[in-house]
Amino acid sequence: MRQVALPALAAGSFDGVEADQTAHRIYLADRTNNKVAVVDMSSAKPQFVGTIDVAGTPNGLGVAPKLHRLYAGMADGNLVVVDTDPQSPRAMQVIDKISVDKTSADLLDYSAGLQRVFVSTGIGGEVVSVDVAGTQAQQRFALKAPVGQPRYDPTDGMLYVTTPSTDSLLKINPADGKVVSTIKLAGCHPYGLAINPGR
Repeated sequence: MRQVALPALAAGSFDGVEADQTAHRIYLADRTNNKVAVVDMSSAKPQFVGTIDVAGTPNGLGVAPKLHRLYAGMADGNLVVVDTDPQSPRAMQVIDKISVDKTSADLLDYSAGLQRVFVSTGIGGEVVSVDVAGTQAQQRFALKAPVGQPRYDPTDGMLYVTTPSTDSLLKINPADGKVVSTIKLAGCHPYGLAINPGR
């Protein structure tokens, strides 16, 4: 592990962090400045590239490398879509906005196989499935507790969601939104979540 000082990020307060392995970039949701910061990781010394104005407070982030899209869950309940294609005339600009919830769109995850973005609504207690092709909310999974991070596991085809207030990790069938099982994580108050499908 190595640490690199990036003074341009010093004034920020960051929530979601997402890596685009294809483009060798890291995106950071800067809630202080209402922007998404971009860092180039293609060299031994990471470089601050700039920021993306998302016109609001960003929470979670998701990247769709093959689609050249970055998704950001916003505090106003919208999911914004950013064009990350360097050849596009609208590169690193917001190109669409999708209404997810009346209160907040929080942490999220993108599934390339399902072509879906799964967005948590935080204290709203729901996970919303958004079709990236049709750019609209398709399904709402009511989980009856504040939710944290949703993560789709392509290995078993299940969606996993943290619920901090119940010290639990929920295993959900994304086809119908039903909870398959509940994994208790006593005393953890789980919020963030990462999955390594190969392990």
